[in-house]
Amino acid sequence: MATRAELKNEVKDAFRGNWKKAIGLSIIPIVFTVITVFTISAFLQVLLLVMHNNSDVFNNISNDATANSTGNGGAYSTNVVSSIIGIMINLGIQYTFLDWLRGKSVESINNFRSMFQVFSKRYFIPVLVMYIIQWVLQFLWSLLFIIPGIIKGYSYSQTYFIYKDIEASGEKANYKYPDYVTLSRELMNG
Repeated sequence: MATRAELKNEVKDAFRGNWKKAIGLSIIPIVFTVITVFTISAFLQVLLLVMHNNSDVFNNISNDATANSTGNGGAYSTNVVSSIIGIMINLGIQYTFLDWLRGKSVESINNFRSMFQVFSKRYFIPVLVMYIIQWVLQFLWSLLFIIPGIIKGYSYSQTYFIYKDIEASGEKANYKYPDYVTLSRELMNG
């Protein structure tokens, strides 16, 4: 097994002369995240300022809203969907870096298309199902206590990479979705 220093040197060799391509691949989600955080912060600041200046009006509205409230499930579902989309885009970038590290030609990598490779027929359903399995298992471990949930998060972290390798080798038919999570847990044991 390679040491951390050997792996680091391998990645540096792969990126040598190609840093623009690597940064270009990673910058789009970073910029999107920064813009989203800035927009939400600005919106909340404006909302707080308006509420402070019109406190009497908003007190009456909030009392009426509390009396007629039926919940806020829409905000939760929006958060889940955006989380899944973000994970899939980041996974597409990680798959691209993995292909690159394993010898795929840098010139053949299209930054924008590579980011969204997980949204293809080849990966979308399996990644979504494995995400749900991981989420449920990690949630159940977190019910026991927070620390086991965090540990299991690390245990399951290699699931998508194991799936990619097995899918590329053509042995996908021999495995079910929970098997990839189990293989990740076994790989990360110790």
